[in-house]
Amino acid sequence: MNKLRTIRLALVCGLSASACVNDDNDISYGGEPVKASDNSDQYIPGGNIGGNVEGDGSLGGDGDGGSDGDTTDSTSTTEDVEGDPTYGSGLHSVIIQSTCVFAWDLEGPATDCSDCTYAFDVDLRFNSSLSDCSGGIDFSGVLAFRDGSAYLADDYVGQASYSSSEVRWATAGYISGAGGGFYAYDGYIVFE
Repeated sequence: MNKLRTIRLALVCGLSASACVNDDNDISYGGEPVKASDNSDQYIPGGNIGGNVEGDGSLGGDGDGGSDGDTTDSTSTTEDVEGDPTYGSGLHSVIIQSTCVFAWDLEGPATDCSDCTYAFDVDLRFNSSLSDCSGGIDFSGVLAFRDGSAYLADDYVGQASYSSSEVRWATAGYISGAGGGFYAYDGYIVFE
């Protein structure tokens, strides 16, 4: 898992617009926001990331599942990007419950989004040299940033952190996704 320390991870498999195929050739979808503990319709960025998932410590954690159940991401959501970007490129990866990593190179033009801070119509190309999972596929979708969170194809992928020339996103740990799996998302897009 040293590869995880040397690459910039960007998104986790399981998006409705993307799919990952496991060893049984089953397609896994995920990346869904997690509901608040009172089961209301309020979604919590990075929700359900507590000690319920055992890790192996390969991501710099202690291997005991990371957080004590705190559902607050620690990234900044200050929106200080300068100007209106017209194009962006970056990386998107997914870690499947400390098992393996899917990574995609992404790029695409800015697009209109009435309720977003920024949005890009991106093409994601599976990057097998940065992935140790097999079965990743190329796909396209809208990468949108709104209310301090990042969404790909309308699926939550983490809290957004803005700078003058890029936006980064990540979950604070593993979040639950469809099919009962747990995923960690991370990524960035640099503006041109």
